[in-house]
Amino acid sequence: MSPDGSQVCAADDADKHRSQRYLRGVPGWRQINVNGWGDADADWLGALTSYGGDLYAGGARPQAAQLWRLRGTPGSWSAITLNGFGVPDNREVDALTEFEGRLYAALFNYSCNDPECETGHVNSPQVWSSGSGDSWQNVTPAGGFGAGSNYIHAMASFDGHLYAGVASDGSNGAEICRTADGSSWQRVAQDGFGAGKYTNVVLSFGVYNGNLYAGTRHGERMNDGHPDGPLGGGVWRTGNGTDWARANDPGFGALENYRIEQLVSFNNALYACVSHPGDAATGCEVWRCDKPVCAGEAGWSRVAIKGFDVPANRFVYAGAASGGWLYAAARNDGTGVQLWRTANGTQWEKATPYDGPGSSFNVCVYNRAMTEHRAGQAWGSTTGPPARRYGSRRCSGRCRPWRGSRLQRRRPVAGFPHPGCHPAHRWATRHRGRR
Repeated sequence: MSPDGSQVCAADDADKHRSQRYLRGVPGWRQINVNGWGDADADWLGALTSYGGDLYAGGARPQAAQLWRLRGTPGSWSAITLNGFGVPDNREVDALTEFEGRLYAALFNYSCNDPECETGHVNSPQVWSSGSGDSWQNVTPAGGFGAGSNYIHAMASFDGHLYAGVASDGSNGAEICRTADGSSWQRVAQDGFGAGKYTNVVLSFGVYNGNLYAGTRHGERMNDGHPDGPLGGGVWRTGNGTDWARANDPGFGALENYRIEQLVSFNNALYACVSHPGDAATGCEVWRCDKPVCAGEAGWSRVAIKGFDVPANRFVYAGAASGGWLYAAARNDGTGVQLWRTANGTQWEKATPYDGPGSSFNVCVYNRAMTEHRAGQAWGSTTGPPARRYGSRRCSGRCRPWRGSRLQRRRPVAGFPHPGCHPAHRWATRHRGRR
């Protein structure tokens, strides 16, 4: 125990050896589960959503995908599934969305080629649906979402349809499929909106002023100097769901801005959370469009730069609007995830007095793992850094759901459980472009 009342322990963290300090508590915040719900192997949570007055949290376990539900106030957790809805190859819940009174879950599906799962292959993602949260049906189209479909990172409800962004394995560009009845699917965008195979992931959707916007990843930061990137992330727009047009210059003028992680509508404007991982001196950014229609670079302005003046914040995976604030969660592998907020869109402040919150092992909040649940409360999911295990690579941080205070002036909010850095570290070597 240190003099300030915090706890100190020695830890072996991936490639680092360091002493770790844990703060006794974070004002205005409360963790709402036991780490990993008591399962030391619970890898991460990547999706949070509010449905029917309850909070649903989906993610991954080594055995199969997991989905949990928090019911009541203060509430108790129950497991909806710990085995991928009875399909062991359903490894992860990547997105959760309500549409026409039903809850939809997108799952990543991966088959092992050997008992130790050292090698394997990716199958078409699956979508499951429930009208109660208890009984679930597989509503994946017959034959899956097509050759080369990898996973569904984002879903959205817009103008009477449910939209799913289908990531590619790198052989072709990302696609968008939609359904009006929850079971019959139609492809409405393909080949990376015509930009080719390097626009291979739809990371985010946002509805703003009667249009649906999609944020994409374009290229790979690992391949600087190669044809596939980084090439600058794109924002795409449609008013009717079928005709898409580019809504920004690639990467907002910087090719290293190759990931449009989040699109959030807040105070009559559209905000884009943009990761800039290649340059350690630059950091992530947030851009805003306050025009009626976001149609090009002239409609956007940069409202946060250099990782909120912390260049080590190179990724800003998660963002959400709640209680009169816009929140953005910046990944930081040293101090722990930093949660920032703004009331006017330009002036940002720390939403918690401590990074982590309270533990530097909580390095990030995954893209779909922040949401508003109950009036004036933001909820999120933190996760720890990747750890190496013999035979495979997994996230080491156990799921940690957090909830912030009811949002009022100068009060932090959130609700965090999530895997660390890259939720797909376990599968990263098995399918191209996952992260």
